[in-house]
Amino acid sequence: MDAQSINLQNFYLLAEIVAAFAVVASLLFVGLQMRQNTNALRIAAGQGLVASWSATNRDIIANKDMAELLAPLLDGTAAMPEGADRLRLLLWSQNVIREGEVNYYNWVDGNLADHQWE
Repeated sequence: MDAQSINLQNFYLLAEIVAAFAVVASLLFVGLQMRQNTNALRIAAGQGLVASWSATNRDIIANKDMAELLAPLLDGTAAMPEGADRLRLLLWSQNVIREGEVNYYNWVDGNLADHQWE
């Protein structure tokens, strides 16, 4: 072998080593990005939990009619209302159930911590 082929072989081996380090570095970077993304998803899920229940509470606080509709039902002193009030109550209840369902699945998927769900 002549000196030029040895230099080319050395250059080739050096390039393979550099490429191997680049692959390892890129895998570490991808892993770090995935961890950061997972943390961002958990934070967003926690904020969504608070926002959904806050919106539900604001609905009752801001709407005296809704509060007056719910209060007797919570006390157990009234029967289910009829007509438009019944529809309002059922639709509101459906929204509350859907919010709980979304938050439950966020918890099951690991996006909400146990202390946030409980």
